[in-house]
Amino acid sequence: MDLNITPPLDSDITRLAQHRMFVETLAAEHLKLGLPGDDGDLAVLQRLIDRNILAADDTYELQSLGVVFGMRLVDAIEGLDWAIVEDEYGRDPALRYLDTSLVLFPLTMISKRVEDGAQVDVRELFEGVRSQVASLKEQITRPN
Repeated sequence: MDLNITPPLDSDITRLAQHRMFVETLAAEHLKLGLPGDDGDLAVLQRLIDRNILAADDTYELQSLGVVFGMRLVDAIEGLDWAIVEDEYGRDPALRYLDTSLVLFPLTMISKRVEDGAQVDVRELFEGVRSQVASLKEQITRPN
Protein backbone atom coordinates (compact mmCIF):
# COMPACT_ATOMS: atom_id res chain seq x y z
CA MET A 1 0.00 0.00 0.00
CA ASP A 2 1.27 3.45 -0.88
CA LEU A 3 1.28 6.26 1.62
CA ASN A 4 -1.94 8.22 1.69
CA ILE A 5 -1.22 11.71 3.01
CA THR A 6 -4.17 13.90 3.97
CA PRO A 7 -4.83 16.99 6.08
CA PRO A 8 -5.70 16.23 9.70
CA LEU A 9 -9.34 15.94 10.67
CA ASP A 10 -10.77 17.82 13.64
CA SER A 11 -10.46 14.60 15.64
CA ASP A 12 -6.75 14.44 14.76
CA ILE A 13 -6.23 18.03 15.92
CA THR A 14 -8.03 17.15 19.16
CA ARG A 15 -5.74 14.13 19.61
CA LEU A 16 -2.63 16.29 19.15
CA ALA A 17 -3.99 18.83 21.64
CA GLN A 18 -4.59 16.02 24.16
CA HIS A 19 -0.97 14.91 23.80
CA ARG A 20 0.19 18.49 24.40
CA MET A 21 -2.08 18.83 27.45
CA PHE A 22 -0.62 15.61 28.84
CA VAL A 23 2.91 17.06 28.59
CA GLU A 24 1.69 20.32 30.13
CA THR A 25 0.32 18.36 33.10
CA LEU A 26 3.47 16.22 33.38
CA ALA A 27 5.69 19.32 33.42
CA ALA A 28 3.50 21.02 36.01
CA GLU A 29 3.49 17.98 38.30
CA HIS A 30 7.15 17.02 38.06
CA LEU A 31 8.94 20.27 37.21
CA LYS A 32 6.54 22.92 38.48
CA LEU A 33 6.75 24.39 34.96
CA GLY A 34 4.36 25.00 32.12
CA LEU A 35 4.99 24.74 28.43
CA PRO A 36 5.74 28.25 27.18
CA GLY A 37 4.59 27.40 23.65
CA ASP A 38 7.86 28.50 22.12
CA ASP A 39 11.46 27.34 21.89
CA GLY A 40 11.45 26.96 25.68
CA ASP A 41 9.36 23.82 25.22
CA LEU A 42 12.52 22.01 24.11
CA ALA A 43 14.19 22.68 27.47
CA VAL A 44 11.10 21.40 29.30
CA LEU A 45 11.15 18.21 27.21
CA GLN A 46 14.84 17.76 27.99
CA ARG A 47 14.25 18.12 31.72
CA LEU A 48 11.43 15.57 31.63
CA ILE A 49 13.69 13.12 29.81
CA ASP A 50 16.72 13.79 32.03
CA ARG A 51 14.70 13.13 35.18
CA ASN A 52 13.62 9.72 33.85
CA ILE A 53 10.01 10.50 34.67
CA LEU A 54 8.84 8.22 31.87
CA ALA A 55 9.85 4.60 31.40
CA ALA A 56 10.98 3.21 28.07
CA ASP A 57 7.67 1.37 27.69
CA ASP A 58 5.52 4.48 28.31
CA THR A 59 4.81 4.74 24.60
CA TYR A 60 1.81 7.09 24.67
CA GLU A 61 3.54 9.42 27.10
CA LEU A 62 6.81 9.47 25.14
CA GLN A 63 4.91 10.07 21.93
CA SER A 64 3.24 13.01 23.64
CA LEU A 65 6.71 14.52 24.06
CA GLY A 66 7.11 13.95 20.33
CA VAL A 67 3.94 15.91 19.60
CA VAL A 68 5.30 18.93 21.46
CA PHE A 69 8.62 18.46 19.64
CA GLY A 70 6.70 18.41 16.36
CA MET A 71 4.87 21.61 17.26
CA ARG A 72 8.20 23.36 17.69
CA LEU A 73 9.37 22.03 14.30
CA VAL A 74 6.22 23.41 12.65
CA ASP A 75 6.98 26.81 14.18
CA ALA A 76 10.64 26.69 13.13
CA ILE A 77 10.37 25.38 9.56
CA GLU A 78 8.39 27.33 7.02
CA GLY A 79 6.15 25.11 4.91
CA LEU A 80 5.98 22.30 7.48
CA ASP A 81 2.57 21.40 8.86
CA TRP A 82 0.66 18.52 10.40
CA ALA A 83 -0.75 15.82 8.13
CA ILE A 84 -2.06 12.31 8.52
CA VAL A 85 -0.20 9.45 6.89
CA GLU A 86 -2.06 6.23 6.29
CA ASP A 87 -0.37 3.02 5.21
CA GLU A 88 -0.76 -0.70 5.77
CA TYR A 89 0.23 -0.22 9.43
CA GLY A 90 -2.36 2.39 10.29
CA ARG A 91 -3.00 6.09 10.43
CA ASP A 92 -0.51 8.40 12.14
CA PRO A 93 0.11 12.10 12.57
CA ALA A 94 3.17 13.34 10.73
CA LEU A 95 4.71 16.58 9.54
CA ARG A 96 4.64 17.27 5.82
CA TYR A 97 6.57 19.84 3.84
CA LEU A 98 4.15 21.71 1.56
CA ASP A 99 2.48 19.37 -0.92
CA THR A 100 5.45 17.01 -1.20
CA SER A 101 6.23 13.48 -0.11
CA LEU A 102 8.69 14.79 2.51
CA VAL A 103 7.16 13.60 5.78
CA LEU A 104 8.55 13.39 9.31
CA PHE A 105 7.18 11.41 12.22
CA PRO A 106 7.91 13.47 15.35
CA LEU A 107 5.80 11.27 17.63
CA THR A 108 8.48 8.58 17.49
CA MET A 109 11.61 10.74 17.24
CA ILE A 110 11.99 10.83 21.01
CA SER A 111 10.17 7.63 21.97
CA LYS A 112 12.28 5.35 19.75
CA ARG A 113 15.48 6.75 21.20
CA VAL A 114 14.29 6.37 24.80
CA GLU A 115 13.01 2.85 24.07
CA ASP A 116 16.45 1.98 22.64
CA GLY A 117 18.15 3.28 25.79
CA ALA A 118 19.90 6.08 23.89
CA GLN A 119 20.75 9.42 25.40
CA VAL A 120 18.41 12.07 24.00
CA ASP A 121 19.65 15.61 23.44
CA VAL A 122 16.43 17.36 22.44
CA ARG A 123 18.14 20.52 21.18
CA GLU A 124 20.64 18.52 19.11
CA LEU A 125 17.85 16.38 17.66
CA PHE A 126 15.83 19.51 16.85
CA GLU A 127 18.73 21.24 15.12
CA GLY A 128 19.60 18.04 13.25
CA VAL A 129 16.06 17.64 11.94
CA ARG A 130 15.92 21.32 11.02
CA SER A 131 19.21 21.05 9.13
CA GLN A 132 18.15 17.89 7.28
CA VAL A 133 14.83 19.41 6.27
CA ALA A 134 16.57 22.57 5.04
CA SER A 135 18.85 20.44 2.89
CA LEU A 136 15.94 18.40 1.52
CA LYS A 137 13.89 21.55 0.88
CA GLU A 138 16.78 22.91 -1.17
CA GLN A 139 16.84 19.73 -3.27
CA ILE A 140 13.07 19.85 -3.77
CA THR A 141 13.03 23.49 -4.87
CA ARG A 142 16.21 23.40 -6.96
CA PRO A 143 15.42 23.46 -10.69
CA ASN A 144 16.63 20.45 -12.69
